[in-house]
Amino acid sequence: METDNGQRIIASILDIFAGKKPLSLLQQVAAQDLVCYMDRARYKLGRNGLRTWFRYMHATMRERRISVDIEIGRIEMKEPGRYNVSGTLVTIHHNGNTETRQFAVTYLIEKGKISTVWSTKSNYVGVVGRSILLPLYVGYFYHCLRAWYYKTSGAA
Repeated sequence: METDNGQRIIASILDIFAGKKPLSLLQQVAAQDLVCYMDRARYKLGRNGLRTWFRYMHATMRERRISVDIEIGRIEMKEPGRYNVSGTLVTIHHNGNTETRQFAVTYLIEKGKISTVWSTKSNYVGVVGRSILLPLYVGYFYHCLRAWYYKTSGAA
């Protein structure tokens, strides 16, 4: 039963990321003190930080005139509460062209909420473009600054 609940939580957070479900659902699926690993760097992001990042992703989708579908290929429980997830991120451009990119992410679910996320910069290329892959985290920090701007300006 816990496996089914874990899969439901994972499907929900991916739908929130893609803009298919409202950001308000983060309250139900993400822990207040959420920790994220981007490649090997650790960030104590918290639920509010994740909300800011998702708002930025949604704003970027609007700016680039794209939508995103996430096709989950596999959810594999590696140990109790820890799930490796892989699949395809499909970027749909306003002119009808599509791009597909593979993604892989790991979630730790504790007490019914995601408490830790392991991701990579390459998972976000389909939304923000290849600039996120610039060396030495330059591209990632650029997008973090933009996300912070959207949070402080109310632009998102």
